[in-house]
Amino acid sequence: MARNRTDLFGGLLLLAIAAVGFLFLAPLPFGSAARPDAAFLPTIVCALLGALGLLVTLRGGLGLPDAIERIHLRPAACILGAIAVFALLLERAGLPAAVAGAVMTAAGARPGLLDWRSAAFAALLAAGCTAAFRYGLNIPFRVLP
Repeated sequence: MARNRTDLFGGLLLLAIAAVGFLFLAPLPFGSAARPDAAFLPTIVCALLGALGLLVTLRGGLGLPDAIERIHLRPAACILGAIAVFALLLERAGLPAAVAGAVMTAAGARPGLLDWRSAAFAALLAAGCTAAFRYGLNIPFRVLP
């Protein structure tokens, strides 16, 4: 029997995802390194994913057993909440507010992390994302509400 079920099943899942990817990529032209076609990069990604899945599966079968920790509700809720805050604020309040709201919501996952450092990081990340996406890449989205 497997020594580490989490790694074993995780590796098998990665192998299954890679296999499904190869299955869907089979009818597409691959091309060459000089002239890559539609399936070139996705095939390489599937191969790397399959190799990673094989390594994780081997680790699960041969490695030391790990204790599975219980799920902590607060971090899980804060991370899922951060994703929801970002999704809800992006169209309504703009990218800077969505990024800042997501960072501040995610900071609540760890006690004592919601302080001035989180606010400073949220402000810097919001400014950086706005500069990169709106002004650097010219992606049209709302900056201010």
